[in-house]
Amino acid sequence: MANIGDFSKESLLNQAQNVWSMLDEMAESSPEKYKEFIDKQMKEAKEYMKPPEPNMCVQSSLQAPKQWKLYINFCSWQRVPEPKTTDDPIPVIGTDLQKEKDGSDTVIITSVAFNPKIIEECGKQNMTERDLLIKLAIKYVENQHNVQVSSNYQILGGNVVFKGNMEKFIQAFNKKTEKSDKEFDENMSELQKNFAPLPSDAKDTILNKFANIAVSEDTGKCDPVMSSQNGFDFKMPSSDSGKKKKGLIEEISTASVKTACPKYTLECVKGNNNIEEIKVKVILDGVSSVKECCLDISKDDMKLEVDDRYSLHINFPHHVVDDEASAKFSKKTSVLTITVPTVK
Repeated sequence: MANIGDFSKESLLNQAQNVWSMLDEMAESSPEKYKEFIDKQMKEAKEYMKPPEPNMCVQSSLQAPKQWKLYINFCSWQRVPEPKTTDDPIPVIGTDLQKEKDGSDTVIITSVAFNPKIIEECGKQNMTERDLLIKLAIKYVENQHNVQVSSNYQILGGNVVFKGNMEKFIQAFNKKTEKSDKEFDENMSELQKNFAPLPSDAKDTILNKFANIAVSEDTGKCDPVMSSQNGFDFKMPSSDSGKKKKGLIEEISTASVKTACPKYTLECVKGNNNIEEIKVKVILDGVSSVKECCLDISKDDMKLEVDDRYSLHINFPHHVVDDEASAKFSKKTSVLTITVPTVK
């Protein structure tokens, strides 16, 4: 089966015409096959909508910008496509770095999701390939979050396959798909206006699973809900044992635009009344108003989101008085300056 790669309304309408014709013909000529088809779509829809499933948790440590104990949850998720060939990138979706309590310690937790087939083949069946997958995930975390992670790691034993808060974990992954899901639903609503409705037990399932119905021979496209972006050029090391060559690893963006990490500077300065302050200057090219910025400051760190353009997370070198923070945006230079006093 081929996936629909073109997510435009016109393309979906054209392909929907073929699908509806196919279903009408199938319902008339072979009611049994029609029922089997609908049942299959409903079963696949349930699998597709399941949340990510934790399979393994790896402990390492952040080395810079600050030392922290780091846990990486490895998960399988049907919404992440598998590589088309062994030479293609290995798609991955990752969450933000989150500070959480682990007993009396404060640790950093993040999660990465792969297609279930990758987890099964590389994460469980072969120790060598599992090691390569873990190292690639560590390199991905470093590049995605501008941090330095120790290459030393250990897989948590026993029945520990997950660290953190499960509710936050699911919300983090759902956030990755909410924009494209909304866009997809809007196009599906448009389809319902243009074509006669399907039977009540099939319509929603067919619409939700539309991306997986065979309507084209173009197998080179990704599922529209999971359209891939340019990823990181990390090759799996070749093996002398004659095993198949693994591909690269790439970030899968669930929206049409991938956020970038803006350039910034951080310095400790003396402010009014000789109070020590942390001053962060962020260059936001293309941003014209502070209204486009969403800034969140805590005593330990700051997070900045700018629509679908920029995303920045900085750990402060010292604890700060977050409720005394100030921010100024220069329209002329497109520079956002954040000033926050440190704790005495």
